[in-house]
Amino acid sequence: MRTHTKNPFAFSTLALALSATATLTGPAYAQSEQLVLEEVIVTAQKREQSLQDVPISVTAFTADVIDRAGITDFADYAMKTPNLGFQQRGNRAETKFSIRGITNIGGQANSVGMYVDEVSVTPNVITTGQSRTADLSLLDIERIEVLRGPQGTLYGRNATGGAIKYQTTRPDTGANTLDLYATAGNYSRFDLKAVGNLAIGNSTALRGSIMSKNRDGVFEAWSDGSDINEWNSTAARLALQHEFAGGWLFYAAVDYVKDKSEPVPTSIPEGFDRDNDIYTLDPAEGLDCSIPAFADWSGCWEDYSSTMETTGFTMDITGPIGDYYTFKSITGYRELEDDLDSNFGIFNYQQQTDQDQFSQEFTLESAYDGPINFIGGLYYFKEDANLDFLFALQQTLHIKTDAWAVFGEARWDITDNWRVIGGIRYTDEEKDFVGQNVTLAAVPGFSFTDKSSFDDTNYRLALQWSVTQDVMLYTSYATGFKSGGYSSDCFGPVPACFNPVDPESVKTWEVGMRSEFINNRLRLNITYFDNTYEDLQLGGSTPQGF
Repeated sequence: MRTHTKNPFAFSTLALALSATATLTGPAYAQSEQLVLEEVIVTAQKREQSLQDVPISVTAFTADVIDRAGITDFADYAMKTPNLGFQQRGNRAETKFSIRGITNIGGQANSVGMYVDEVSVTPNVITTGQSRTADLSLLDIERIEVLRGPQGTLYGRNATGGAIKYQTTRPDTGANTLDLYATAGNYSRFDLKAVGNLAIGNSTALRGSIMSKNRDGVFEAWSDGSDINEWNSTAARLALQHEFAGGWLFYAAVDYVKDKSEPVPTSIPEGFDRDNDIYTLDPAEGLDCSIPAFADWSGCWEDYSSTMETTGFTMDITGPIGDYYTFKSITGYRELEDDLDSNFGIFNYQQQTDQDQFSQEFTLESAYDGPINFIGGLYYFKEDANLDFLFALQQTLHIKTDAWAVFGEARWDITDNWRVIGGIRYTDEEKDFVGQNVTLAAVPGFSFTDKSSFDDTNYRLALQWSVTQDVMLYTSYATGFKSGGYSSDCFGPVPACFNPVDPESVKTWEVGMRSEFINNRLRLNITYFDNTYEDLQLGGSTPQGF
């Protein structure tokens, strides 16, 4: 299938960008008796640059903006970012993002990549395609960057819509601090957060943070008036940084999240709820919940629960090689377990997930004195996921993924005002899949085993023109790749059972302006884009299932 986004979609983005970038750029400071906007530094192109020099559509939130705007979870920054949408299904830890209208609504992989300290934290679990990072990503955060458009060259597969990057605060070798925060609100909300930094000598530092969030539920069960959808989550991170002689830097961090927040009940169709009020879960008029056939219907069933645990490890080793090169190694490992009991429409939905993933990236960046520089790298990713769920019928899935990539991007300063950027990435991926409808396992055609492989080459070309010191224009053309896979369910026999899904690709053309006016007191950033998708992955229902 092929869809082509045209001007109305792009123009709506333009209006949003105009309204947002002028108000979320950060604090102003006195300079020569004038107020000026803070320079925002981002790493959208895997190197530190001023936001105004990056030929990509980026919204960035600095630590100061995060604090002043009261950003504490996904929803807070999503509502302040042009073209970034979100949906929460299950509990707050399961958030589905969309960028420029493209979301994780079909297939197996994600359309929006999420990264903490350059490590992917979004599992590719088959049915959900959702981020289960809970609020850890917003614990002791230094910067949030939202990159719109396909990021296939530098960030690889499964970022066709864009990428969301979180940069945590690194340990400081020059400070010994302890900060405590508390928040109270209605529905018995009470949050606590502590952040501490300990300098150990002149070259080593530890930094730790811990957070707890609690709140009563806002939905009411029909039987006894009890609350549903309470918050109950804890998160912690411990990081170590050491500076070696010769400019080499070692960083390692471990993190842990446990979220027992109850799910958000999904909307109930009119006629299946007594008063059609989504905040009171009542059975339909005349429905007898004592009848076993109706015991799991929304309004009768009330055992909402969810437990999610994630553990992660990150290691970053960075240092110079000679006078002109910087080497970086980023290692990541994550584990996820969750147990969800919720509803989907009028029926009960249960899900258990056990997933682990490992990633390794090596990059080499040049710093020549001449007009041409580059960054190149190798990437490896391995994932093992098991998913069991019950929705009318019990089903189980197991998938293994192995992927590797080689990539590079070069920039050429043609003159002081003109620059060309070109990048390319080759990705190779293999999947092993085993799925079974447990309820109908004895019936032929309700089990499916398969192997699949995908490869793709993504590229990006950008032309950048610095019209003046304060105005930059650019145009770019980029491609992206979303992995293929399998549909999530088996309600009918093969070939309707766990249907294979083709890879998705996107081609994007962009034109943008980055500008500052009135002596750096007004910042205006505008972007026009046009997306063309091939084999767009969408969720839908058939007589055999979804």
